[in-house]
Amino acid sequence: MGVVVGRKMKQNDHMQGYAPINNDHAIESISFTLSLDRPVGAAEANAIRALHAEFAHELPALRNPSAFRMNIDPGQEMRPSALPGVEFAFLQPDGSPIWALRVVGDDITVECNLYSRWARVWGASQSYLFGTIQALAGQNSSIRIMAANLSVRDAFSGDAELQDPSSCLRMSRFVPEMAFKNGNRWHCHTGWFEESNSFEILHNLNLDASAVQLINGPKSSRLSISHSLTHRIPEEVAGGGADTACNYLQKVFETLHMQNKAVVKELLVDETSAAIGLMENT
Repeated sequence: MGVVVGRKMKQNDHMQGYAPINNDHAIESISFTLSLDRPVGAAEANAIRALHAEFAHELPALRNPSAFRMNIDPGQEMRPSALPGVEFAFLQPDGSPIWALRVVGDDITVECNLYSRWARVWGASQSYLFGTIQALAGQNSSIRIMAANLSVRDAFSGDAELQDPSSCLRMSRFVPEMAFKNGNRWHCHTGWFEESNSFEILHNLNLDASAVQLINGPKSSRLSISHSLTHRIPEEVAGGGADTACNYLQKVFETLHMQNKAVVKELLVDETSAAIGLMENT
């Protein structure tokens, strides 16, 4: 896969309006999560850990994140029990991941904090996810995938005194009138179900505007769009084996991606959409 450091859009002290945090896209982070019907066991975690040799060139760090589950037995006190965890990652100097494959409890997650374009990011992510699914299948695991989630955070920044989000956002069904009257300090959250390509999708959308103090820099305004899309996996797919699950998830995540693009495009003014490539089929 390799790592290509994206160029940051230059911000000046007299910026007019919000601008995307990168010069050709606004995505700050993206993650792909598979929710399982039970936590991964020790033998299953070891099988996933054995994958590290395959992914070590791209995700060299091997860590064992900890998690706990509370056991509640009738007539007894709650007892915590440790859950095995595995993480492969490409790390920044401060230890935070640029890329990571993380399996903890009942979640398999790929996290990317250096987005480039969908084809490249999803290509790497599906390799990690599908490799994990096949490793579990190789253990004759009874574990099933219950849901697939795509979470994307877009971010924009502007001058500290910026009071009008209309430089970036348009009036739409997702943005209340309040947002255009409260300057750079407001929040709104909404959610809905939608069907696309025969997949029912739960959308959760958070918009946050705030004034932030940059480290060793000036104050600025920040606008973030956090969009989470979840699809529940049908029983016949969940119990159909690894190949069935992987083929299905390929179509699901492509659909979630297109739905995310459609929502963000509806949120943004045309000029901003064009600047971050939403008019392109990528």
